[in-house]
Amino acid sequence: MQEIVAERLTDLNGLGGDAPGLDGTRALEHNYGLRLLQQQLRLLADALARGWLLARPIAIVTTCGADGSINGAPYSFFVLLSHDPAVIAIGVLPHPEGRMKDTGVKVLATHEFVVNLVSEEMAEAMNLTCIDAPPGIDELRLADLPTTPMSSPI
Repeated sequence: MQEIVAERLTDLNGLGGDAPGLDGTRALEHNYGLRLLQQQLRLLADALARGWLLARPIAIVTTCGADGSINGAPYSFFVLLSHDPAVIAIGVLPHPEGRMKDTGVKVLATHEFVVNLVSEEMAEAMNLTCIDAPPGIDELRLADLPTTPMSSPI
């Protein structure tokens, strides 16, 4: 990540402050935006170098539909909001076809889901759960990830 930021910063430094514009105002706006982006990238590179920024963990969110069908999908957009009561938020985006993804459908139907943190040993299996399978396909079975029934909510 540091190399990518450093490379992007070098690319931007090559543009300098003489970016062409249609008129003086646009050139100034462009230069200001470029300088702001350069400052942000320098801050990001510094934070990465100091270890202040870490990669977001990835979870496999598992759901079970009212019909018993199981779904598992990787998510990096999840966060613990409260511990008492336990509240976790996940960011479920719509399917590219405009319909809701299986995870969202099942959570809304049952009000239940399980967040399973992904270890390095599970990375390959997690990637298999990321496929764009038709609704009703058990990605966990395809990835050979075992499941156990949830005994009780947290």
